[in-house]
Amino acid sequence: MVNYNEQLMSKAVMTAGIDIAVSLSNIGEKRVLVKPATFTLEKSCFSNQADKLCYQLSEKSIFGFKKAKVLEDMDEQPLLVVKDGSSSDIEILSGTSDKKVLAKIVKGNSHTDAEKYTVTFYNQATEKNETLSMNCATSYRSCGIFYGVEEEGAPMICRIHEVKTKAFLGTKTKLEIEMASGVDSMFMCAFAICLNELKVKSCIDDIID
Repeated sequence: MVNYNEQLMSKAVMTAGIDIAVSLSNIGEKRVLVKPATFTLEKSCFSNQADKLCYQLSEKSIFGFKKAKVLEDMDEQPLLVVKDGSSSDIEILSGTSDKKVLAKIVKGNSHTDAEKYTVTFYNQATEKNETLSMNCATSYRSCGIFYGVEEEGAPMICRIHEVKTKAFLGTKTKLEIEMASGVDSMFMCAFAICLNELKVKSCIDDIID
């Protein structure tokens, strides 16, 4: 039987047919990809397929939140904040001082070998509240972001998965973030942070159980 990680890796990443814009630049511009792209998260740095560093990841106290994960630009200016939610599993907040909640991620029920989450967010492109599905392999080695319900044929607009490569003292692990055109690149990078946080939570839950 094919496991969910293998199912995800066999699916195509494709556009939703509409723009998905959540984060805005300092001058109010949307960060929407005009063509597909692959980003990599390795050693707390995000780089694009041209190996250009785009964002960096830190853990710090910010806006009164202790040990939040902060996505920053290369000048260490906060762009997005990922933290435990008060009414959800994880919240993604604006990195500006208004601390605006951009997205909430809530775990749902699943009768498959996938861990399924619902993401609610305000789409700047459609000016509507919308929903994504974040479906993760039970190992949290990979996840797919779907514009709608996967079982109903919703397109997978982003795939995030672990890649292990040989290193001098063994192996090293990085995350690859494959994005369709029309998506907010920073928002998709935030899901890579969320996947790692959910993996850590899962390990803690297993120890407690």
